[in-house]
Amino acid sequence: MKKLMTSPESLRGLRELIRRKYELDMSLWADLKARKPDRPFVEAMMAQADAILLEIFTIVETWGDNSDGTWNNHEWELVQEVQERIQADGKRWWENNPPWEGI
Repeated sequence: MKKLMTSPESLRGLRELIRRKYELDMSLWADLKARKPDRPFVEAMMAQADAILLEIFTIVETWGDNSDGTWNNHEWELVQEVQERIQADGKRWWENNPPWEGI
């Protein structure tokens, strides 16, 4: 399983997950003033966005330190850059933090 998540193909898959998370985040921010009847739909999107973010973090963590030599030097440089960006602060977790909080 680790081999499947630590490959150049996993970078492409990660890119798609990041795009989907961004898409959901933009939709959620657009729903800032969601009416109460619409909130279950928005909450489902929130759960999906959080699940994708958790999957992104899990994939990045499996990449480890390249001690097994899975990545060539150029790929490893790219992987490290992606890891740093993903693990940096500033990611939005929607659970218990809906877009309408404080409204």
